[in-house]
Amino acid sequence: MKPLLGPVADAVSYGLGKVLEAQKVAALREATTEMEAIFPDLIKVFNAVNIAAIQIQRDQIDAAFRTARQQYQRNRNAANRDAYIRAAEAYDAALSSNPKNVFDALREAHGMLHKALTAPEPSFAELWTLLQRATEEANKLAEINKAFQKARAGGEGQT
Repeated sequence: MKPLLGPVADAVSYGLGKVLEAQKVAALREATTEMEAIFPDLIKVFNAVNIAAIQIQRDQIDAAFRTARQQYQRNRNAANRDAYIRAAEAYDAALSSNPKNVFDALREAHGMLHKALTAPEPSFAELWTLLQRATEEANKLAEINKAFQKARAGGEGQT
């Protein structure tokens, strides 16, 4: 009886692994299908507010930069220098970031994940890689937003 326990345990473990993998794929399929359905609306909303919001935030960041520069020019101390450097870094980040490109990359990554999930038996390893890519793109968009919020908060504190 003992010689059979190893192969039976392996078979049970393999079967459970396949069941769990199928459940993960099904949950991922459901979530990405729901997201695919709302992406067109998200794109409309994003495009509607993107240009105006970015310009407003860049104007605020520009104002914070100018204020920090003036304060440093008037009183060249370490605190003003550090504030000036932070404002310059935020201004540079705002001018060089393009949330639309990141949003488009997120849309593309999500589309690739959704397409892979339509395969009859997708590889979980492949899906994991695609999910990580989509997550990275979402994180980039979140980081741009955080940078804008931080710069905006800094600008409000200096005026």
